[in-house]
Amino acid sequence: MTAQHLKADPFYAGDLRKSLLAEVAPEKAVIDGIKQTYSDFYGLSRLPAAEHLWGCVRSDTYEVVYQIFTPRLEENEGSRGCFYLLHGYYDHIGLYTHLIRFLLEEGYEVVAVDLPGHGLSSGPRASIISFDEYSRALWQVLQLTAQQRTKPLNLVGQSTGGAVIIDWLLRSPFKEEFAIDKAVLLAPLVKPWNWTQGLISFYLLSPFISRMKRRFSKNSHDENFLHFLKEEPLQYNYLAVDWVRALSRWIPAIEAADPVSANCLILQGEEDRTVDWKNNISTLQEKFPNVEVCRYPGIRHHMVNESEELRLQWMSGLRSFLQRN
Repeated sequence: MTAQHLKADPFYAGDLRKSLLAEVAPEKAVIDGIKQTYSDFYGLSRLPAAEHLWGCVRSDTYEVVYQIFTPRLEENEGSRGCFYLLHGYYDHIGLYTHLIRFLLEEGYEVVAVDLPGHGLSSGPRASIISFDEYSRALWQVLQLTAQQRTKPLNLVGQSTGGAVIIDWLLRSPFKEEFAIDKAVLLAPLVKPWNWTQGLISFYLLSPFISRMKRRFSKNSHDENFLHFLKEEPLQYNYLAVDWVRALSRWIPAIEAADPVSANCLILQGEEDRTVDWKNNISTLQEKFPNVEVCRYPGIRHHMVNESEELRLQWMSGLRSFLQRN
């Protein structure tokens, strides 16, 4: 079995989800093989984790895969808490080894979620009808896992994952069920770059098409990562019209939401040409009046997969935030 097999979502990923849901599935050796191939290919098997667990939960019509990583701790040393990690658009858990490693080394447990339509989770690829479906997926994972995780519970998300956290903090009817201590937003999405121009094209084309060819942008200074992304088996090469439509409905809802108090950090690169970061930071400072913002002149959008030198910059900012809060 090779990593390319994972691209065939209806088969290999589907079998994995069925086994995690304790339904009828192929023999254990097949599932173990899928897990090992995936973990080796993306480097998850090389993380400093004491334990790596897999799970799947139903949310709406989706089967949402999540993975739990626990840190290696010295005797009599306890975990500092748990971070629920949410990835960006087109991404999945396998691309977040740098961030997972950082959190593990800082002493945190990590519950990383493949959002609906991404990675090993089910659903039309890179598509969603409403951003509420992302928030409900997070809620379902929290319901199933939070009781067993070390408190306090925290949230961290890149780009669209950041949007899910923003939505959770401002609008989710489920947020009162779980006490969230810290929220970390890396290059968070509210409005994309050139949103107005893009929206005009969307309204002109959307009656006639369901997807548009994706353009891979130079969203990192790490050339190896950019090359890998184009060949990576779980990537999707189209922009889903339904996702853009859902975003266009979500933005006004966020802009109309009442401000809330949250222990929140924004990490933002100033070479970002994927999100309208200046406008987004302004909006988020209004919604989260006590938010802390760290800006980095040389960093592009895909912060979790920037070059090592640039990753160390925002990781230093995140470490300082975690030590102070």
